[in-house]
Amino acid sequence: MSFAIIIYQRICNPAFSNWLKENNRFAALITIFSAANIQALKIISSNYGGMDVLQVKYSSNGQRAIAWGGVLNLAFQDIPQLVILVSNKDVPA
Repeated sequence: MSFAIIIYQRICNPAFSNWLKENNRFAALITIFSAANIQALKIISSNYGGMDVLQVKYSSNGQRAIAWGGVLNLAFQDIPQLVILVSNKDVPA
């Protein structure tokens, strides 16, 4: 899903497209991290430390997609892992 968000932003958001051209190596790294957890896409819009590389602007659709991706990640990845962990806790080793 993170790849789809990045592609959509690249096509429909000129500010994101310019940022992607200027920071292609960092964007590649974040893309790889976001494949495991879509919330990693929030890092590049965090403006942490006033760094230029962390000042990308997502469209409202992009922000909404990241938020829903986080919810889906929680529902289909994190909660099942918790259930498996709790159910296997009482099994003797």
